[in-house]
Amino acid sequence: MKRARNLKVRTKLIGGFLIVAAIAAIIGVIGMRSMQQINQLTQTLYEEEFIGLRHASEADRQLVAAGRALRSTLLTSTADDYRSEYFSINNHFMSARLALEDLAKTAISEQGQKRVRDAQDALQAYMEVARDVVNEDPSVSLGRMDTIERVFTEMRPMGEEAESLIKRILYDQQDNAKAATQAIQAIFQQTLIFMVALTAIGVLIAIALGLLITRGLTRQLGGEPNEVARIAGSIAKGNPNN
Repeated sequence: MKRARNLKVRTKLIGGFLIVAAIAAIIGVIGMRSMQQINQLTQTLYEEEFIGLRHASEADRQLVAAGRALRSTLLTSTADDYRSEYFSINNHFMSARLALEDLAKTAISEQGQKRVRDAQDALQAYMEVARDVVNEDPSVSLGRMDTIERVFTEMRPMGEEAESLIKRILYDQQDNAKAATQAIQAIFQQTLIFMVALTAIGVLIAIALGLLITRGLTRQLGGEPNEVARIAGSIAKGNPNN
């Protein structure tokens, strides 16, 4: 403490400014590092989760639409209506398959890639059975009891399996997006606490340094600077009594 009192005024001022500057630099580094982490998580959230979520939702929607088209095809009463409904089935299946292919591009983890492959295999099996049960020729499928039986024994279980796998991927994407969002919020809260704490510490240190430096200068000068200057001026004029 005594050694600190004996330091020159210039040294004290420079030291105080350096301490405050170091705290400001630490706050800046923490802020930039946190912003970088948030940026990376946000990019990952968009590229892997939000885009994947969109593709998974589209695959699920098209699969449900294909199932409805299959039922509508079998419930038609005329050959013309049958053909009209039949051709929409393939469109929905193709759209679902394309959505799963796009989803596979966003899957990063091995588990995620495996689940997409399982969904693709289930969709392909469902498509093959559906095309076998619901024939393009209305006379082969329309109004036949064996066709209705195959719908419930073969086609429906495969459709439910494919839909279950796609929904599982959909739920995983939602969970991953939620986890990434929570991670971003946690980084923000942690950074905010650190920056507020360091700012408060910096303010306290600046106040303390200001008081110490002012006190030290007053002691070294023997009083307030303006008073010391007045006395020195009086002495210089040959008036030592003031």
